[in-house]
Amino acid sequence: MADPIITSTNTGNRRNNMTMNANQAAARPNPGQVGRSVGQMSSYGVARSGMNQIRQGDVIRGEISDLRNNEITITLENNTLIKGQIADSSSLSIGQTAAFRLSSISPSGIMLDAIPNSYTETELTLINKALEEASLPATERNQSAVKALMDNLMPINKQSIQQLMQQAYDLGTDDMETLCLMNRKHYQVTADSVAQFSAYRNGAHSLLARAEAFSSQIPQLLETLAGNGPSNIVAMFGEKLLSIALADDESAAAGRANANNTSTLPTIADLSEADLSSLKTMLSETPMTDEQLASLQSSTMTGKEAALLIQKAIAGQTIVLSEYCPASELQAKSDEILQLLNPQPDSSLDGNLTTLESVLSDQAEEAVETDTALPDAASDAVNSEAATDSSSARSFAGRLFHNLSDAARSSFQNINEMLAAPHEGSTNITHTPAVIDTLLSGAASFGRQNSQLFLQLTPEMRSELARYLQGMGVDSRITDRVLSGDISATDTLAAIKNSIAHSDSALTQNLFQTEAFQKLFQNVLLDSFTISPHQLAKTNEMDSFYQSMEQKMNSFETLINTTLSGSDSGQLSGQAHDMQSNIDFMKSLNQAFAYMQLPLKLQNQNAHGDLYVYTKKDKMKQNPQKLSLMLHLEMDHLGTVNVRLEKDHQNIKAVFHLEKEDALRLIECNTHLLTDSLAEKGYTCQVQVQPLTQSETPVQDFLNAKVTPSASHEMKRFSFDIRA
Repeated sequence: MADPIITSTNTGNRRNNMTMNANQAAARPNPGQVGRSVGQMSSYGVARSGMNQIRQGDVIRGEISDLRNNEITITLENNTLIKGQIADSSSLSIGQTAAFRLSSISPSGIMLDAIPNSYTETELTLINKALEEASLPATERNQSAVKALMDNLMPINKQSIQQLMQQAYDLGTDDMETLCLMNRKHYQVTADSVAQFSAYRNGAHSLLARAEAFSSQIPQLLETLAGNGPSNIVAMFGEKLLSIALADDESAAAGRANANNTSTLPTIADLSEADLSSLKTMLSETPMTDEQLASLQSSTMTGKEAALLIQKAIAGQTIVLSEYCPASELQAKSDEILQLLNPQPDSSLDGNLTTLESVLSDQAEEAVETDTALPDAASDAVNSEAATDSSSARSFAGRLFHNLSDAARSSFQNINEMLAAPHEGSTNITHTPAVIDTLLSGAASFGRQNSQLFLQLTPEMRSELARYLQGMGVDSRITDRVLSGDISATDTLAAIKNSIAHSDSALTQNLFQTEAFQKLFQNVLLDSFTISPHQLAKTNEMDSFYQSMEQKMNSFETLINTTLSGSDSGQLSGQAHDMQSNIDFMKSLNQAFAYMQLPLKLQNQNAHGDLYVYTKKDKMKQNPQKLSLMLHLEMDHLGTVNVRLEKDHQNIKAVFHLEKEDALRLIECNTHLLTDSLAEKGYTCQVQVQPLTQSETPVQDFLNAKVTPSASHEMKRFSFDIRA
């Protein structure tokens, strides 16, 4: 009878299943006698089936050939592929061999549970034999230690096993595989480095995820303290938190130096002549002040103000259109402007200030950045000497990514028109002028890049925040800009911090509990922990970015440890320490190969990115005009995106790998945006778009590399020193 692929075992106890010895394995019932049939395997995610029956509780073992989020594909020994869902994939990686239990079966698919430290019968026999010869019991911990030593071709004897186990005990870890890998690669082994090495190996290393969690919990901590602690102590502690968050922030310094600095807001002068003419025609019958009329005629009006005037013209039916446009389309565009720009309704702060004063009385009774674009081909030779190390390679990648992002942003209108283009025979035609979308795109891009309040806070939140700022004695020019939303979150937070020392502590305590302040504080923290493509274009920006982040996390950890106690504060302190350790581990990785995490702040989202430079440093010195790198991105809507770039003098080859079909088609239809943008710089660019068939994880591949690729499968290649 042919051996089946999946056999039924007693899996009631996971640990018993993991420690099954060779005799137990030999005494199992004939696996060919399969019990109750559940259905054809084609219904349960088997791509190539040599199996007819399957049932819940069965255990399978194979190599992980694909792993995307919670979807897993396992290749069995006879090349049968099984596809299913797994609840927790954090400890798994592609290429790993492991055992899985079929926890549930349904017509929609199968659910798998990973069995940690599971071995084949051959492996288990050799592992237990090694432990027996070393006079050590066949416990799960001892077995995992021997298995890790085997996989890394390290000596296996009583001394080596005990040393590894003692090291694991001292460091408080059971991850024997990570310890062996670190010892073999001669990494410094500490509790922090082991934790980070393990996180990087298993794909759980994202700094962005840690930054998002930390940025939300710090304002929550301050809110909790404000609700329970004395107002003067809370105000002092809040001021210290804000000082750390705003440390070395050039934008905050500029905002404090000139509270009325609005010159950087994009104006309608950036529009094309056709769009500018269309805008003036649309607003020709719209009532406006003399100041607005003058700024429109001189093209000094901001794009945001022009968009709001268009909304006013639509609402007042004074808009002048060259072509007919249905009222429903105009109303939809008006709603879009209002939703995006969040205009502040006309109101006075004076009438609302008494409310804050009454609250306080009741409580008293109770108790400029420069843009460095990708260099033109003509000047490339002049800058070639700078491209001799991994830092300049990252700088080049940053400039290229900035140009790609800038090309996409400048062509936002064209992409939207292409995606929204009606099919033949369709009546879905847009009649609203293109200049409206251009203005909205420009305002959104500027607002996102500069963290403007009109994108972050609702008009009600801004009104509430402005009332508190007025009560704290903040300059009226700043409160006016808070009301309009034309001020950055960083500048607003800086104004709050500078006013705490001479403000009523009870008022400050109340401010810390408002939703507006918490959201503002969270956004400023997250902004300081992310980097935009615009910043990436600047030389050595990544080094200063990580240095600043590390210093801030160290300051947060010190302040929390020396000021607070309790489980919540301890958790926050641990998170700050974890982020510092993550950055330190990245530095150690860079000694072996050029790699950097990129917590990216894009136009519409934050995204985790990894940048790998494949060209070795000695090769870069010999030929600085050649460079090979890969940018790995995890996007909300596009999914996983890998961009491989190869530069040879003025020739660039870009290969996009995407996991989603609709994302692949979108990029494929718009590759000309990248080629045209680079052509303007003097480069020729070839672009290919391909499906992502297998996740590329160079960091994990590097860290998980074994001495022999098949070391864990072909045990006959190992020789053991089992003399005690």
